[in-house]
Amino acid sequence: MVESAYVASALATGALLVAVWVGLARTGERPRYEVGDDHDYERDATDGDSIAAWAAGFFGLLLAGGGVAVASVSDVSVPAAIGPAAFVGLFGALLVGYLLWGTYQSARVRGLRSSQAALLSAWLFGTLVLAAIVADLVVGW
Repeated sequence: MVESAYVASALATGALLVAVWVGLARTGERPRYEVGDDHDYERDATDGDSIAAWAAGFFGLLLAGGGVAVASVSDVSVPAAIGPAAFVGLFGALLVGYLLWGTYQSARVRGLRSSQAALLSAWLFGTLVLAAIVADLVVGW
C-alpha cells in the first residue's frame, strides 16, 4: 500500500511543475538585445525558438528520467548498480548539456561569433572536467 506522504509529495511536485510551466509560458516575448549595426542576429524556428520542440524535449527527458527512476526501484531485472548509476548519469549529462548550450547561446546573443561562443563553451567544459578531477583527488572517491 502506498503511503499518503508519498502520494502527497508526488502531487505537490506535479503541481509545482505545472505552475512553473504555466508561469514561464505566460511571461510572453523575451526582449532582444541589439549588439551593433554590423551584426544581425535574427533567429528562426531552427535555432530553438519553437516552444513545442522545447516542451516535447522536456517531457521526453522527464519521461526518460521517471522511467529510469521507476526501473531502479521496481522488480525489473535491472542490476542494482545500473539503475541509480543510469539516473545519476542522465542527470549529470542533462546538467552539463544545459550549462554548455546556455553558455553558447548567451555568448551568441551578446555578440560573439559562433566559433568564439563554441570556444567559450568548450573552455567551460574543460573547467568543469578539471574541477571534477580536483574534487576526485581531494575527496578520494
